[in-house]
Amino acid sequence: MAVFWAQFGKIEWWLGCLLAFALGLAVGGIIMGSVPMVPGPSGPRYIQSAVGSDRPRFAFATKIVVQTDKIVAAPFEVAITCDGEIGDADWDLIGYRERNSAGPSAPPLEPAGNTFTVRILTPDFFPEYTVAAVLYSRSPLSIKGVDVRSVKPK
Repeated sequence: MAVFWAQFGKIEWWLGCLLAFALGLAVGGIIMGSVPMVPGPSGPRYIQSAVGSDRPRFAFATKIVVQTDKIVAAPFEVAITCDGEIGDADWDLIGYRERNSAGPSAPPLEPAGNTFTVRILTPDFFPEYTVAAVLYSRSPLSIKGVDVRSVKPK
């Protein structure tokens, strides 16, 4: 009979641990359910940095790197708006060029005032790709906004 009570004591301890674990999960679920959840960032994300200009006409250069967390169907545009006039710009689709040496298909573009728009005909803009642009100007630039969207072919 003593062996039975010894075994029962072990089972009782084990059941107590399971009940405590289940109670912890329940309380954690209640706490998590009461905390308002903020959705994560969606759409385009970008970072900017000042870089050295290699253009004698423009003393300043700003590099911007744009990514998205969803697929944007081609043709698509990446419109970069700044707080000052953009004199010239270069860009590339990083991630795609490494797989396809010909690079993306896009018409040549010139900046228009405070905006530089890259129109890419192919490929689609996948999350693993990055649009990198260098914007040249006569004064320092700050990026005001970036818009990435699919466009209808012309």
